[in-house]
Amino acid sequence: MTVRIERGSDVGGLRRVRYFRLLMALGAVAGILAMGAPAARGQSKPEKSAPTRGALETLYIVDEDATLYHEPWGEDEVSFLPGVPRDWTTPINYADGTIHMRIEVTELQKPFLFMFMLNNEDPKFKDSTWSIYTANFSKPEVITKSVPVKSAMIGDGGPHWHQIAYWCFIIQRSLGDHVRGDPAWYPIRIRFKAAVVPKGGTLDLDFWSPYGRYGALHWKDVTELKTVATHLRAGAIGKAIQEAGKETASRDPKRSQEAKRVLEALKSYVEKRRKELGETRLESPDFALRELSELAKRCVPSEIGKNLGEEAKAWTKDPQVAKARKAKAIFEAVREAASELAGKGKATDPKFAAQHARQIQTIAAGASKLVKEHSDTKFSREAAKIADERGIRLDP
Repeated sequence: MTVRIERGSDVGGLRRVRYFRLLMALGAVAGILAMGAPAARGQSKPEKSAPTRGALETLYIVDEDATLYHEPWGEDEVSFLPGVPRDWTTPINYADGTIHMRIEVTELQKPFLFMFMLNNEDPKFKDSTWSIYTANFSKPEVITKSVPVKSAMIGDGGPHWHQIAYWCFIIQRSLGDHVRGDPAWYPIRIRFKAAVVPKGGTLDLDFWSPYGRYGALHWKDVTELKTVATHLRAGAIGKAIQEAGKETASRDPKRSQEAKRVLEALKSYVEKRRKELGETRLESPDFALRELSELAKRCVPSEIGKNLGEEAKAWTKDPQVAKARKAKAIFEAVREAASELAGKGKATDPKFAAQHARQIQTIAAGASKLVKEHSDTKFSREAAKIADERGIRLDP
């Protein structure tokens, strides 16, 4: 299956996985309770690396900022960050350590279960083996987990920690119940980080922060300008821009050169993010406005922050955005009615029959309105599909 995804990080090449492998893995874990709490991915950003500054320090293995438009179904193998070893047993024993996960869902349409899988291809086995960690989301939120690496649910013969090759993920309604081919569940926007620390090691506290990387620039890369690095670490882009602007006039060539590099990277990062949000404002108006407003606040007191704030205000008055919000509200009502259509009850029960009729009417009226007044939106197409699948005729 080809999956259309928008990726915020370059995690390496994608390779296909045979379908039956996943069925074998899920068959082994379908009866196991989910451990707790969950993220996801298309277009690349500059490659990130996995810092390994000391034997007992944090090893970053995944750093994803993604928008998922279709069910990935776990068919894509994704490389770890550069520098992640295949052997997790030696010379550093990560297998007996702790895996830390920070999963931030900024937009979702329905509750879902996220499955994060560590996979390996041991030569002794015909197929991959799987180690699975899970998380549940019902609203936009941040979930953090720190669990023993070996506490994962296991599939297909058990883990072989000396052959960890790649990772992947799956979106499910519940354990073993996949979300497949249902556009009503998407888009899902996720920011996901995972790191491992060997037994006795210390987790880098910056791991839990949502800030750190700005495109190709990480605050730890800023070594000459300590004040700028401090601002970036706190997510204060505007203050970092102002401070770096002052340092461009420094007589110290190292400081001046680094200041120019920081300014270029930050401006590029902000502009790219602004364009990305602009492209999604009609598809996900509330999400785009919220993210743009947040970006504007982080860019204060620079001129860039002021301009972003003005743009956010303009979006609230944009007739197209207002129209998109109305279309989304209608579609959500259609989707909700469709999800309740197969509710429990008997056709002979007057109350059940009346409720069923109301739900049919809601779907028909909502889908018809979207097709007539919002025909150029994804909401009209998806509402029409919902009605067609249930044999509901739309108003001419």
